Amino acid sequence: VEIRKDDWEKDDYKEFNFNKQSALKIRGAGGGNGYDFFINMDNIYLQTEMKGDSKTEPTILEARYRFGMILLGISILDFEENRRKKDNIDNDNGISVNEKISLFTEAISPTLLPMIASLGSSEFEA
Repeated sequence: VEIRKDDWEKDDYKEFNFNKQSALKIRGAGGGNGYDFFINMDNIYLQTEMKGDSKTEPTILEARYRFGMILLGISILDFEENRRKKDNIDNDNGISVNEKISLFTEAISPTLLPMIASLGSSEFEA
């Protein structure tokens, strides 16, 4: 679900405490099957990249940001699930996987789009 600044205070999303640095928040889907992903499309770092990158269409930058963040969220979910099963962890110092995803994606949001752009334009030697 794409969340814009106008949505931050709506009842459906208030629990997430979105702000200009927020990136991705998740919620377990009804019935315990799967997750819903809520992505802040008014993240300050996304908006800065869109204003500063005149060569790339804003819709392309938004898509890179959206899919990059969602892939990171899915990766963290998978990692945490496997780690908890392997190490038989019930309580991880009170930090939920949802909180970990929120913190990690907020931390990576300033560098995600520049990283994608630099990787896409690099020539690698074998």
